[in-house]
Amino acid sequence: MATVVEQVQGFFHNCRLNSDRDLAFQSALDLVEILISSFCCSRCCFRYLGCSDFSLYLIDEAETHSAICSILEAERQKTFEFDDKRTCSACVGSVQFAESFADPVAARIREEDYQVDSSALFCTLPISVLHRDHFLKLHAVNTLLADPKEYTADLIRLWKEMIPRDPKDFFRYVLASKLKEKVNFVLDADSPLRMTVVIAHEPSSKEHMFLTQLKRPLLNVRTIRHKKMRMTVGDSRPNIAEALKKLDNDEAKLLTAIPPVLTTERATFESATFLNSPSYIGGRYLKFSREYSQTTWIVRGQKLTENSVSEVFSDIIKRYHRADDTKF
Repeated sequence: MATVVEQVQGFFHNCRLNSDRDLAFQSALDLVEILISSFCCSRCCFRYLGCSDFSLYLIDEAETHSAICSILEAERQKTFEFDDKRTCSACVGSVQFAESFADPVAARIREEDYQVDSSALFCTLPISVLHRDHFLKLHAVNTLLADPKEYTADLIRLWKEMIPRDPKDFFRYVLASKLKEKVNFVLDADSPLRMTVVIAHEPSSKEHMFLTQLKRPLLNVRTIRHKKMRMTVGDSRPNIAEALKKLDNDEAKLLTAIPPVLTTERATFESATFLNSPSYIGGRYLKFSREYSQTTWIVRGQKLTENSVSEVFSDIIKRYHRADDTKF
């Protein structure tokens, strides 16, 4: 079986950064040297290089990071200090430490006690990953252009065409493998049960607000009242992604850090919520009292009858189906 170093070397040789395997290897080294220097974790290095081999992401991140450092030392005579407590400047620890979130998620699965062995998994990662991805790629391109080699033009052209792999893909995969070990819980996209895992990083949660401070702001963020609650709108993920496409990078340098600032706090588990697909229940009933309306009878906010058929059935259905809500 190949060692971790050999697996990483194999990916570097076969990455799509050059049609020549040797030049592809050198191109990959150029990029990971810049990314590792910018405190990027090995998993984010792989996704930046377009790695679709999920088995590499399942290897402990510290091992693949050490393997990359060993390759750089052997090939480039560059030494990088290894710190197992470092936090990735791209994913702020969400993908880097994806395994660590398995315990709190498993605890929530046991707590909810659904009589199922599978679930569809949806996840929300820190919003700062969007602009951090953008600026790390910009930093890498600028660094390559500052010291070009004979293959640099091809490398930049091919790499610009690549979109960094969505970190959620690998977060889900790593988390799923750990959940299967801990609670024998399988992730299935077709499962009627939906689980949404939210990972947050408070220190970087407002970093994208520099997009509102440009000469011509690319985000229109405002506070509104909705159902007696104040909420901020305008800085959704699609809005931020669209704003980054229009961003003048020279102006951005005046307002934010490129490459992104190193963070000492890693992303944290915020919540895991469950939602079942709707169930449809049919049947017949006999009503022997005129005091029970068919549905709740409310006029101008006042309930006119004490009981209704819908309330009687809804309470029973909620209790036995553990439903969040019902519609009669």
